[in-house]
Amino acid sequence: MIAVLLLVACTTKTTPDTGDTAAPGGCVPREEVPYDGIDGDCDGADDYDVDGDGFVPDEYVGLPTAGVAGSGSLPGGDCDDGDARIHPGATEVCNDVDDDCDGAVDDDATDAPAWVIDADGDGYAGDTEVRACDPPASFTATGGDCDDAAAAVFPGADELCNDIDDDCDGDIDEDPVDGTEWIIDPDGDGYGADGATTVVRCAEPDGFWTTVTGDCDGADPEVHPGASETCNGVDDDCDGDIDEDGEVVDGLTWVTDNDHDGYGSIDGTAVVACSAPEPTGWALEGGDCDDAHSAVHPGATEVCNGIDDDCDDVIDADAVDLLTAWEDADGDGFGVDGTETLVCERSPTQADQGGDCDDGNPDVNPDAAEICNGVDDDCDDAVDVGAVDATGVYDDLDGDGFGDPASYDEVCTVESWQVEIGGDCDDTDADVNPDATEVCNDIDDDCDDIIDTDAVDRIEAWDDIDGDGFGDPATYALVCERSSIQVDDDTDCDDGNPDVNPAAIEVCNGIDDDCDDVVDPVFYSSDLSTDPSADLQINGDADWRDGMVRLTDKHDDESGSAFLIDAVPGDRWLVSFQARIWNKDSVGADGMTFAFLDESVPDTWVTTGSGQYLGVGGATGWAIELDTYDNGDAAGDPDSEHVSLMRTDDWTPLATEADPPDLDGGDWYLVEVLYDDTAVQAWVDGTLVIDSTIDGSIPDWWRLGWTAATGGSHERHGVDDLWVGCPE
Repeated sequence: MIAVLLLVACTTKTTPDTGDTAAPGGCVPREEVPYDGIDGDCDGADDYDVDGDGFVPDEYVGLPTAGVAGSGSLPGGDCDDGDARIHPGATEVCNDVDDDCDGAVDDDATDAPAWVIDADGDGYAGDTEVRACDPPASFTATGGDCDDAAAAVFPGADELCNDIDDDCDGDIDEDPVDGTEWIIDPDGDGYGADGATTVVRCAEPDGFWTTVTGDCDGADPEVHPGASETCNGVDDDCDGDIDEDGEVVDGLTWVTDNDHDGYGSIDGTAVVACSAPEPTGWALEGGDCDDAHSAVHPGATEVCNGIDDDCDDVIDADAVDLLTAWEDADGDGFGVDGTETLVCERSPTQADQGGDCDDGNPDVNPDAAEICNGVDDDCDDAVDVGAVDATGVYDDLDGDGFGDPASYDEVCTVESWQVEIGGDCDDTDADVNPDATEVCNDIDDDCDDIIDTDAVDRIEAWDDIDGDGFGDPATYALVCERSSIQVDDDTDCDDGNPDVNPAAIEVCNGIDDDCDDVVDPVFYSSDLSTDPSADLQINGDADWRDGMVRLTDKHDDESGSAFLIDAVPGDRWLVSFQARIWNKDSVGADGMTFAFLDESVPDTWVTTGSGQYLGVGGATGWAIELDTYDNGDAAGDPDSEHVSLMRTDDWTPLATEADPPDLDGGDWYLVEVLYDDTAVQAWVDGTLVIDSTIDGSIPDWWRLGWTAATGGSHERHGVDDLWVGCPE
C-alpha cells in the first residue's frame, strides 16, 4: 500500500499544469506553477497574486488567470509578491523593509520611537521630539530628564541619600540604593521577623523599625533572638527549638534516676530542662545512695535490714520497726520500767513491755489477776483493789435493797450497809428504787430517768385547739393532768374550725361539718317502694300504699300530711318529688303543698285541716301551693289553677304563677324546690314557676312535709320519689 501511494504522488507532481478546466468533472488539481496564468491547484485564486494580498507585481497587471472569474483586475505595485504584509497601503514599521512599496524603507514608520535632545549625555532629554526608527545624532529615545545639566540625574538613575531627586520620579531620597534597609518591628523588641515588611530609607521611619532580622514572633516583645529561653512552650530565642534542655533559665534540674524511685543518684548526670528528658529515668531530687534499688533513697523508711534505707549514713539505728525491749529476769513477759532499750530483735531475757513490780516473782505482773491476798498482784499500786474474787457492792442507806450507783465499790469484805444491787436514784427514800411503781407525783419513782411520763395512773388526752370540746385524734397523749387545750375526746376532724365537730349541724357548704365522712349529705331519699314510717310521720287521712304516700283518697273534706321526722338545717337545701292529682269529677277547693315549717314551733306536725288551706293553714312557716280549682273567698288564695309561695300562718301569697304546667291531668310531674338563705325557687317539670324570697325570722331547723286537702272535687293527691339534699 505504501509503494502505491508513492507512485501516485510522483505521478501527480510530474503532470504538466495544463489548466484543463474543461476536463470531465471540472478542474483537476495539479501542482501550482506561479505566473503561468493557470489556476493549477484549483483554489480559484489569481495566479499573478501569489501572496494573496490583493496586489500583483507591475509586470502582471491586467493579465487574467484561466478559469478564474474576475482575474486580471487586481492593481499592481506589489514590490514583494512573496509576503502578504508588503503591498501598497500597508503600514510602514521599523523593520528595514519597504512595507508600503513607496520606494522608501522605514519612512514614517508607525512604530518609530520619539527621540529628544540629551544635553548632558545621560541618555535622557527634554521635550523636543523626532520620530525615527534609528536615533538621530544628539537625540535620545527617552525624555523625562528632570535635570538635563546633571548627567547623574535621569529617570531610572539610582536614588541616593543626597536630598536630590536622582531618578526624576518626583520623590527625593526614596528607596535609595545607598540607604539602610529597615524591617518593621511591631513588638518593639529590636528584631524584625523574617519575611516582614521592609523599607529602604536614609533614616529610620516613624514607628518601630529595626535593621536586625530573625524575630520569630513579631507580636511578642519577649520573643526574639538572644532572649532567655523559658519553660512556656514558646521558642523564646528564635533558634528553632522550644524549651530546649540546658538552655531554659527557669528549667528544673533533673538527675538520672535509674531505679525510678523519684531520687537521682548522688553521682548521676544532671540536666536543666522544663520536664523530665526522654527516655524516662530522671528525678528532681538527688541524694540517692543506691540508685539500683528503688526502696533506698532519701526519705525512705528506715527498717531493720542492715541497709541505710534513707541514705542518712545511719544503718538501722533509726529504723521505724525498732522494738522496745525491757529486762525480764523472771520470764513472765513483763520487764522492769527504766530498763527499756530500742533493738531490732529482742534477746531471750527481754520482754516487749514493762510494768513488772516484782521481777523476781513470775506470778506478779500487770497481767496477773488481783486477788484478795494482801499483795499487789497486778502491779497497779493498789493491794486487793479490783480483785477478781472481790464482791461488787453499793451503799444502801435507805434500806430498800438498792444501792446508790455512785457508791459502787469492789471489796473483799462486805459491810452491813452495802448491797450487791445498785440503781437507786434516791438512796434517802425507800419508796424510790428500780422496783417501785411510777405514778403521777413529779418524782422518778422507778429510777428510769423518766418522771411521770410512764406513770401507771396517767389519763388520755387529745389537743382541742379550736375549743369546741372535741380533740384532734392525731394528738393522742397520756398525761398526768390535761392542759387547758386538751380534752378526753378524739373525734374532731378539723381542729382548726370550732364549727366542725361531731356535734355540729351538717349544712350544705361543701364541708363535713359533723365529722361523719359525708360532705353535704342527702338528708332523705326514697322511692317509697318500702314502708317509709321510720323516716316519715304520716298524719290525718294520709297513708302509704301502692309505692307512694297517698295524702287524700277522693273523699270530701279529707286532709292528710307526711313530714320528715328529722329536721334539716335552716340555711340551704334542695327538695324534689313526684306529685300527682287525679280522678277529677267536680269543682271546688282542692290541692296540695310542699311545706317548710319552723321546727321549734309545736304545730309543725300537721294532722288535720280543711280543704280551704290544704291542710297546712295556721302553721308557722311557708309552703309551695299546687292548687287546682277556684278557691272562692279563701283569704288571700288566688283563684283558678296556680302555684304560689304562701305564708302558712295567714295564707298570704308571696309569689304566684297563674299559668303553670297542668297540675291535675292525672299524670305524675316533677316538682323541685330550692331554698338558699331566704331565696326560694320552684320548678314544675323543669319550668320555673316561683323565684322569690321569704320574710321574717329564719329558723335554725326546718320541718319539711307534704299536705293535701279535698273540697268539692273529691280528687286524690299523692307524692312519690322523695329526695332532700344539698344543691350541687
